[in-house]
Amino acid sequence: MHGYIYELSSEPIPEEERYSNTDLPDWFHGSISDGTSDINAEERVSAIESLLGTLAGNCTYEDGKLQFTDNVKERYFRGSFAKFKEAAALLSAASYEVFSGQEKSTEFAKAMVTIRFAYEDKFDHYIYLKDNDELVPLDAWVRDLDPKDSFFIGGIIDYHW
Repeated sequence: MHGYIYELSSEPIPEEERYSNTDLPDWFHGSISDGTSDINAEERVSAIESLLGTLAGNCTYEDGKLQFTDNVKERYFRGSFAKFKEAAALLSAASYEVFSGQEKSTEFAKAMVTIRFAYEDKFDHYIYLKDNDELVPLDAWVRDLDPKDSFFIGGIIDYHW
């Protein structure tokens, strides 16, 4: 499987200054990724389309700039919130014995995975915020996003897990 890391900035980023494969922090290699690569111009178009698809109509991309709808958070998290609530209900019904590991429960284990991924999928796209020098999962970034902000896309890195 693979995802992309998108460099975003409030200002345009010259091509020679874009975030690249060699700039990734050590923690990303091994804990998230088993391989990364810079992409070419053709792959860049596809990667940007992938981001726009993931954001599902909650933004526009013109002249190298992402701009968001006012309800981006409401629309983006709607599906994962339903999964989160369902998993939370299963977890809240668990017995102490299941919670403590005295009894095994496949349903409990699945609900734990579901709730983690519904809140923040660490194997989805990532955002590198050039202005803050910060690499975060897409879900975390959208949660912190002010929809009035707009961003230029700089470097894009393909990563595999």
